[in-house]
Amino acid sequence: MRGYGKRFSAASQKGGAFRFGFRRSEIRLEDWRRAFRDSFKVGLTLPLALAALLFFTANSYAIPVEIVIPGDTVYDLTSDYENKKLDEIVKSITDSNARVEKVSIDREGDDITLTLKVWTDDGKVDIPLKGSKSDFYKLAMGRADGSLIKGMKSATFISCKKVKGAAHYALDYTGFEAAKAKAMESLNAELKAATDAGDISKVEALAKKHKGTPIGGRASATANQMREDKAFEKAEKANTTSAYEEFLEKFPNSMRRMKALAAIKQIKEDAQKAKADAAKAAEQEKREAATAKKRAAEEKAREEIANAYARAKESDSIKAYTDFINKYPKTSQAGSAKMRVAELEDDNLFESSKNSVEGLTGYLSKYPKGRNQARASILLKELKSQSGDLLKVVRIKGTPNLDGDDSDAVWKKSKVLRVPFMAGDGVNVTSPVEVRAVHNGEKIFFLAVWEDKTRDIIYRPWVRKGKRYRPSSQVDDAFSIAFQMDKETKDSCMLNGQNQVLDVWLWRAYWSEISGQGADKVLRVSSQQLPESNAFPAKNGSGQLWVQNQFDAGNPPWRLFVPIASKTTEESVPSYKKGLPSGSAGDIMAAAKWKNGVWTLEMSRALDTGNSNDDVKLAAGRKALCAFAVYDHAEKADHGFTKRITLELEGN
Repeated sequence: MRGYGKRFSAASQKGGAFRFGFRRSEIRLEDWRRAFRDSFKVGLTLPLALAALLFFTANSYAIPVEIVIPGDTVYDLTSDYENKKLDEIVKSITDSNARVEKVSIDREGDDITLTLKVWTDDGKVDIPLKGSKSDFYKLAMGRADGSLIKGMKSATFISCKKVKGAAHYALDYTGFEAAKAKAMESLNAELKAATDAGDISKVEALAKKHKGTPIGGRASATANQMREDKAFEKAEKANTTSAYEEFLEKFPNSMRRMKALAAIKQIKEDAQKAKADAAKAAEQEKREAATAKKRAAEEKAREEIANAYARAKESDSIKAYTDFINKYPKTSQAGSAKMRVAELEDDNLFESSKNSVEGLTGYLSKYPKGRNQARASILLKELKSQSGDLLKVVRIKGTPNLDGDDSDAVWKKSKVLRVPFMAGDGVNVTSPVEVRAVHNGEKIFFLAVWEDKTRDIIYRPWVRKGKRYRPSSQVDDAFSIAFQMDKETKDSCMLNGQNQVLDVWLWRAYWSEISGQGADKVLRVSSQQLPESNAFPAKNGSGQLWVQNQFDAGNPPWRLFVPIASKTTEESVPSYKKGLPSGSAGDIMAAAKWKNGVWTLEMSRALDTGNSNDDVKLAAGRKALCAFAVYDHAEKADHGFTKRITLELEGN
């Protein structure tokens, strides 16, 4: 058989195939329409023909080979006398196949190999049919399959049928097409390697060597493109109008033409912009020079004003500030100077008025919210209040609100006692404390007011140092009342050289802030060492005293908190948290407020707590001895204390 062959799927329930054969001696590519028309059977529809045509032209061709073997020849081939009829077998096969040039037969046991050398338009090809006697019996009956050519990689079994006493065995051979494809693959690889390496000479050599062929055409086009690429790369590197214009002159129809023109346009625009930017920069430099000159003048003026204000502050007089205001009325410092003049006028009037009721009354009338208002109010109350060592505790009905506010009506019924402080170690307290006290037959209430310039409410916080927390030395403000529990002493100082037991009510700003209570403690002072006590020298020089400072029985209203450094990133952590008070340690209630440099504190406790071991017993109609102490951002011995005061509780 001569020509190309192709198989196409047929649409049917059982499946099937159409086979198209073309004689290469009768068809050329330019005649494919006529060839298809002539080769289709009448029953094929136009859509199927078009589909077959598209598939046929989109794929590589295979050479169809059909071998005709007379039935008797096959039986002779499988008989034991095959060698005797060898010539007859060869002649029979050769006569039945016009394109078979040579036939050879080999036997090895029951295996038979029938090799036919077949002519095709693309050359000769050996077709070996190899199988057992049984396989060749199937061939004789037209029932053989592809096992006879399984050794051929370039052959595909098509069909086997018996026609008029002869077996027709059909296959497709693609060996020539594979060789061509391999050669083309090699040339394509060679072209790609030369292209990737940028070797124009090699690409041009391929174009010249294969001129007139598809690969030659591609090589020629690639060489031209490489020359164009190199020229454009050179123009881009130079990035000048002349470089791009030279490229366009050599390659006027290049796909990069628009890009080159755009680059030329951009270069010209950049040049114009650079010129405009230079002019703008020069103008900006001129403006900056003028601004710098103006700023220098302004800085000189500001310096002159600052020096004048510094001189006024150094003098700190009404005249100095007034002179500054008159000379520089529109400056920011003029406002501060006016405020300072007002403060100095306030201070001057207070100083000239503080020693008389009339003067203080006049001051408070002129400056009801002045900077010395708190001190003036305290001094005025002092001048109008009781004096000496006796504080009368008035009996009332009801109870004041413990909130650090002295506006409750009950305090207006109480007596006021102003008591000066005696300085403790390292503390210089000059202002007296104003104390009031009332009781309702069940509880006693104290109101204490004293001056303190700063509000200190932080008590020994934990401070991060590296990877650990360390206790800080920072402490808060505090106030205490110490009641004599056993015997009367000569003075109120606990280190006066005498043994004594004191019931201490202690308010600390931080503790009370978190709990609303004060500490209830027992202070024992002895010339003999006590458990858990600290040694202090006696003030009268009698020797060493031991001071035992303990909370009353039970739990205080706060608890120590120790942070875990790995679980927080805070730089400072409070050392105490609110606790659950119990027992005698929770007897004292306390609340305080700080405003305008003055602390106002309210404290209360039951007259009789029933805890005679650690609490003083108070009663209506009786007296008690006590003293007060103030801690300004301090603790322990660093405090100011008052003389001993007698409390006189009003009876029924």
